[in-house]
Parts: sequence; C-alpha cells; structure tokens
Amino acid sequence: MVKMGVRGLLGALVVLGAALTASANAADGRGPVLVATEGGLVRGGAAGPVRTFHAIPYAAPPVGERRWRAPAPVVPWVGVRDAASPGPACVQLSPEQLPPGVRESEDCLNLTVTTKAQPGAGRPVVVWLHGGGFANGTSAAFDATRMAARGDVVVVAVNYRLGAFGYLGLPGLAGSGTFGLQDQQAALRWVRRNAAAFGGDARRVTVAGQSAGGVSACLHLTSPRSRGLFSRVVMQSGSCDTNISLVSPGVAGVEPVRQKFTRPLAEVEAAGRRSAAALGCADVACLRALDAGAVRAMTPGSTVVAHGTPTLPEEPVGALRRGHFAKVPVLSGANADESRLLVTLFGVLGDPLTDERYAKILADGFGARADAVRAVYDPARFLDASGRPSVALALSALMTDRDFACPQYETNALLPGAFGYSYADPDAPTGVPSFIPGFTMGTPHIAELYSLFDMSPAPVRSDGTPFVFTAEQRALADRMIDDWAAFAGGGAPWRAGTTQGFGPEAVGVVDAFAAHRCGFWRTVP
Repeated sequence: MVKMGVRGLLGALVVLGAALTASANAADGRGPVLVATEGGLVRGGAAGPVRTFHAIPYAAPPVGERRWRAPAPVVPWVGVRDAASPGPACVQLSPEQLPPGVRESEDCLNLTVTTKAQPGAGRPVVVWLHGGGFANGTSAAFDATRMAARGDVVVVAVNYRLGAFGYLGLPGLAGSGTFGLQDQQAALRWVRRNAAAFGGDARRVTVAGQSAGGVSACLHLTSPRSRGLFSRVVMQSGSCDTNISLVSPGVAGVEPVRQKFTRPLAEVEAAGRRSAAALGCADVACLRALDAGAVRAMTPGSTVVAHGTPTLPEEPVGALRRGHFAKVPVLSGANADESRLLVTLFGVLGDPLTDERYAKILADGFGARADAVRAVYDPARFLDASGRPSVALALSALMTDRDFACPQYETNALLPGAFGYSYADPDAPTGVPSFIPGFTMGTPHIAELYSLFDMSPAPVRSDGTPFVFTAEQRALADRMIDDWAAFAGGGAPWRAGTTQGFGPEAVGVVDAFAAHRCGFWRTVP
C-alpha cells in the first residue's frame, strides 16, 4: 500500500477537484460548483450570473491557546466542505447588528469568494475588507453579485478578528495590537495561492475596503509584511489619517479627544493592561481562560492598531511622508456627508444637540480656536429642510471635513498619481434613517457601498421608508462598478492625480479639497 502524506493528499485533491470541476462544467456549462483549495474541496452555490463560495477557512481557528496568536495555517479537511451559506462573523461589540442568520464565533477566519458563473481565467481579484470601526462587521453583509458579474472580477470578502480579540495589546505578548491586521495578511497570502482555482489572477490583486477596511488597506501600503501581496489599493471613507469622531453620541456629556485608528505600541499595551486588570487578570494566560463574552467587554479599549511593531513598524502617515510604502496605484475617496450618519444618532443617544452643547463641543475640541471654527461652521450657514439654521448639519459638516474627507484627500496628496473620488448623491441610500427632525442624511458614511454591493441592512431613505434606486442612480452604480473594476484590472478609470465626482446628475472632475474646506483645517491643530 502506498503511504500518502498531507502534501500528497492535497495534490490528489487538486487533481480530483479538476476532474469534478470538468464534470460540473459538462453538466450545466456555467462553471465550477466544486473547487479544490489548499485546504480541500469546497462546494459553492450558483445564483444567477455568479457562483459564491462562503465560509472558506484561510487560517486555523484562533481559539483556546491560539487566542491572541498570529494566524496559523489552515487545517486541511477530508471530503467536500459545504460552502453554500455564510460562515460565522468574528465576535464583536454589537452582534445584534449582524445580518439575519449570521452568528458570531471566535472560529471566524473565513472568507467568501464570488466569481462569474461563466468559465474563465485570469480575472482581476478584489479582496474586500469590511468596516465597523475594528469592533464590528462581517463579510456576510456584502453581496458581491453585481460587482463580480458586471465587473468580471473575482471578489474575496474577508472576516478578520475584531475588538479585543484582534487588537488587544499586553507587554510581552507577541503580535500585540495587530492580530486583526495579521489576519488580513494571511487572507491575502491565501488569495495569492488559491486565486487561480476560482478563475482569478494572483498577479492582479486589489486590496480594498471601506471605513476601518479603508484604514486597513492604507496600513497594508506601509506594512513591510504586506509587500508583494497586492498590486493595487482602494480606500473608501478611510485612510491612514482618518480620525475617530470628535464627539461620541453614546456617552452623554463626554467629548473625547481626537484620535486616529493607530497608536504607539506602548499606549496600546497600557490600555490592554488596564482592561485586563478590570477583569482581574494580570497576564494573557488568565485572559485566555475567560469566555468570549468577558473578552468582548474589553473591546471599547481595543479598537486601534498598534504601530512600532513588526507588522506595522512606523506611524503610518509618517511612513507615507517618508516614502516608506508600496508604490502601487491607489483609488481613494470619501462621501460628501460622511458624518451625518454619526450625528443623526444624537437624535436618540446622548444630550440634545442644542446651540449651547455645540458651543461646548467646540470649546472642548478646539480651545482658543473655537471661535474660528464656529465662524466657518456657523449653524446659520447650514439650513435644514424647513430653512432653519441647523446645529446638526453644522456639526456633521465639521466632522465630515475634519475626520473623514480632509484626512482622505491629504493622504491622497502623499500618494503620487492617486485616483481620487467624491461620492455626492443628495438622496443616497443609507442603512439608518434620520432621527432628527428636518435633518436629511444626504450622502452619509456607507452610502457608496449600496452602489457597489447589495447590502444588509437593506437601504432606507432619511424618513425610514424603503429606498428604491431611480434609473439615474442605477446608472451611476453601474458606472462606479465599471470604474472600480477597470482600476482593479490595471486600467486608469479617470486621470490620475485628479478627483472624480460621482453623482446621479453628473460625473466629472471636482475640487473635493476645497469643497471640504481642507485649506482651513491645515491651520487648525
């Protein structure tokens, strides 16, 4: 009898998978149902123009003694793994926000591959990193059918460790503050080895993300351990310089200081030490013995990525300024009204948004510069749907410009030849209605995602009624998919070094830097 090791077994699975794929092709002519990956065979599902393979492991489960360790190689399986349904999301701060039927688990290092049903090879690959502030989110929220079918690209949506599971730091803990980023790198390595099995080209991989996913994409630009794993980058509403909001609607009367999504390792470890002490733990062994619910409680103090580490050696913006980053094409932009999504929460959380509170926010946030900021963002200049001055609109404009748009476009300026964009649809879809009378959502955070993906939650209008795309908005969504896919394929969707405006009435070059008052913000610390 011939003995077969793991490598031999995997080789046999690849051969068997090719035979089964050929059989499936012959049966329906629409492409593979079974695919051989490095871990074993997976059976995906067919839906319209695409085939989707859910819950494919790209690393070993980070549980037990593997909690807070670098991702380990995937454990091969025997037989055919069912990939017809979404896998578990990573344990997160707000699991009640997960799509219906999706559960959370620490065993969550899985990804979803969506590829065109029509057989093909050498398609560009888009690796999608979800947002959620490094505390929430799941790949299951993104149906990539339209992007894969219309754009003729392979879309790989990744789950990665979140909150305290992904970004806890402790003195002496290898990988402190970077486990989630390491997960993303492990997924990119998986794509390099397995893309061809799904019709993808491992030489044309675009790492793309929105919000925290956009921040992550930017961090991969500066991480030496990400070199060679991608050829292009897309950053949507998130960059190396994106800020955590000026104000926090969830904590009445508390206005936290400005804070980026990365911090020095010493600060991350000090925060982790405080969180561990609050749970009665002095070391990681004690923390590994806790259940997931107890660890979840540490997440509010563990949602930033540590720099000064092997994974992220330099402070990211400084690395960009020094030219210490991967020299690849970048597509990067923001939405016109990013922070309206955050400010509308003041309608149900925190203190009322009165003029007095606005004055306090400005005083706490800007000190001696408060009057100068007030002059630019005077509520009298921002009128609501009834024509009345609106503190909510003034504050959301301030936060959009300061926290999202200007950091995005300042980052673009450090990336020679970046393809900038600005998404501006005054009646864009959103996942959350407005809770403030007279306050419309405009083009808020996450709005552009509905043009690129079919999303969960379903889109609504500012008044909470179901959102239905107009013909013009559907045409705009098609244009955006075409441009994003052209970029992923190696093309230039518009002139490099300019910012393309996307709106239902017109698409063309815009001056987003001026529109978001970024010159003013260069004068304010």
